Amino acid sequence: IDDGSYRVFGRGKGQCGWKAMATVKARDVTMLGYSAPEDALYWSQEDGAKGVSQIHKVSFKDGSRSIVPVPSEAVDVSMKFDADNDQPIAVMYTTGDDLTYQWLDSKFGSVHGALRKLFKGRQVTLTSWSTDRTRFIVRVWSSDLPAEWYLFDGPRKEVSALGEEYPELKGTNLGKKTFYTYKARDGLNIPSYLHTPASSDGKNLPLIDANNGGTGVGIGETLAKAAAGLGQVDGIITGHSTVMT
Repeated sequence: IDDGSYRVFGRGKGQCGWKAMATVKARDVTMLGYSAPEDALYWSQEDGAKGVSQIHKVSFKDGSRSIVPVPSEAVDVSMKFDADNDQPIAVMYTTGDDLTYQWLDSKFGSVHGALRKLFKGRQVTLTSWSTDRTRFIVRVWSSDLPAEWYLFDGPRKEVSALGEEYPELKGTNLGKKTFYTYKARDGLNIPSYLHTPASSDGKNLPLIDANNGGTGVGIGETLAKAAAGLGQVDGIITGHSTVMT
């Protein structure tokens, strides 16, 4: 089923009939969103031979297509839309440790750039905003520190703390994250991250493969055994549940 193709149908504003917009392969395509101002559909499509993702845009009005350029080394390609008017505001991807934005709206790009300077060395995510785009809820994070939330008031040029995701871990170094790529059996480069404890030299550590499928029943026991082998572990952040102590 994953290798099969399917057709995407669309209907432009003010039009009555549906028409085929594109034929895509299920396993290589991720639908990103609909742009109301452009009356167009965006999706990311992977070139299976090269492992490169590209963003495609197709117009519901006349069926015309275009490609939004992203670097050939980009992975995890996605887009951010304004929920108030369905306008695309940014293309997002990673090329290693950092999340990179290609801003399609200069207003958001300006705010994000100013906050990145303020929180130097950390990632800044604009999670939501007022309809007049003057106040923003901001998530500030890095791979080795717990995330924090702030309110940015543009007219006042003020940043106010709202809360922390893991207040019990405030000031704690969560470890080191290293970006790697490895080749699959068919030669495709697979992006991955290796996480190691802050106090470790990276040697003789258990490997927990988060992408490996199977039952989730034994995850808690497996993590407990892994922590016991490391020693001096007070808590485990699973990523999908509460902190294990």
